[in-house]
Amino acid sequence: MKYASFRIRILASLIDGALNLLLVSILGYYVLHQIALPMTITALILSVIIMFNPLVVFYHVLFTHYLGGTPGKLLTGLRVVSENGKRLSFKRILFRQTIGYSFSWVFFGLGFYSIIKDEKKQGWHDKTVDSVVTARGNMLIIGLMLLILFYIVAGSLLISSFNSFAKSPVMKEVQEMTKN
Repeated sequence: MKYASFRIRILASLIDGALNLLLVSILGYYVLHQIALPMTITALILSVIIMFNPLVVFYHVLFTHYLGGTPGKLLTGLRVVSENGKRLSFKRILFRQTIGYSFSWVFFGLGFYSIIKDEKKQGWHDKTVDSVVTARGNMLIIGLMLLILFYIVAGSLLISSFNSFAKSPVMKEVQEMTKN
């Protein structure tokens, strides 16, 4: 079993963050491309409901349970498994991804930095549930390219959205309302 290094795990985490930014960018694009203020407000409320939906909030738990890792981990060839190589139970994954991660952040993230020195590359969140993160190969270059791609797409969507909103009839409605 080849254990995943700190570097590739950081990259996987950055990809997860980029995917979250991409989701926010898509929702922002939807909200900011409405043609009337009531439609914009409705789209904003819908976007907030989507972002705070339990399936979205706990997507990392669900992905890890059903597929063996978050999208970032999967795209970089990583898998979360038990120390004996078997699938983790839902309870162990839930604990690892919530309380375990919180515990690893205590003391300025030392629980994550322990991955660097540990022989099995386990963070504190891994040790609490006897999990390891395995690597199928060196996917560092592919992961970096995906990270850059996700940031470019998200950035383009955000820039397009704000530029479009600045010239939209909704912006004129908001300016009229604030004058009074």
